[in-house]
Amino acid sequence: MTFWTLLVLTYGAGQWADYQSAVVLPPAACEQALRAAAGPFLKIFPDGAVQCVPLGIPYSSPRPKARPEGLK
Repeated sequence: MTFWTLLVLTYGAGQWADYQSAVVLPPAACEQALRAAAGPFLKIFPDGAVQCVPLGIPYSSPRPKARPEGLK
């Protein structure tokens, strides 16, 4: 089973110490966004952090889909 992930940007120390941004994404999209955002983000906020945090909310279900009405 796959779970939703949360892309979290933590802005770091100083005046930005209490600031975070977060976006809910599928796992693969979160990894891609993390790789794309980490470099530019950490150049601007060197004390910051970028991470993908798994949530306990299922993204996909192991249950099969119901059979279509007309299929035998």
